Amino acid sequence: MANKTKESIYIHDAMDNLAAIMSIDMGNPPPLGIVKKNRIVTSEEEFGPDTVQWLSGEGSEPILEILELTYRAIHQHLLKIYESPETNWENAKTRKGIASMMELVGESAQKAEDFLQFRLGKSLPQHVADGQEFKALQKFYTQRFVKKISGGIEGDEAWTEEWKENEEAPLLDLSKTGLKDFETVRTDSEYELFYIRNEDGKHYFNPS
Repeated sequence: MANKTKESIYIHDAMDNLAAIMSIDMGNPPPLGIVKKNRIVTSEEEFGPDTVQWLSGEGSEPILEILELTYRAIHQHLLKIYESPETNWENAKTRKGIASMMELVGESAQKAEDFLQFRLGKSLPQHVADGQEFKALQKFYTQRFVKKISGGIEGDEAWTEEWKENEEAPLLDLSKTGLKDFETVRTDSEYELFYIRNEDGKHYFNPS
């Protein structure tokens, strides 16, 4: 799944994509649309003039390319935080927000793969978690980012160790992780790194 270009998308588009993937009900998989080649929507109500519906006959490549753009945007976002002299590395909400964002990244890779395999009726030629940008984000997070925080990011909500243990594995063992504290994160508007609002000022995640 090599990247043909070094295109970029905004962090709010990246979070929209993660939200869209995580909203998929595998018991009743929805249609999937692509907006301007950089954003995923999973409801026909969201389909507009700039939306092209993805069909299984197109193969997995269009979705995998958007996911790679998504993981690159999150990597760039974390890099800005990493380099910012204003980041408060001791703040508990900052630490928890970062850990929650990375859990969402990992779970989105598995969910997207499950969806694509269901729609295509076969396994993907390459795991989503083996993508170039996903692996680059994973490496940056585990080998550099967490070292900025004294003692690392610890607790049930952080899965740094699982990422480290699975860096050479085709897929992360998400059964050990999960968004254990997702409700707290979802309802706390002070999680600035994770709880990002879209351009309409609305939250990315609804109670369902």
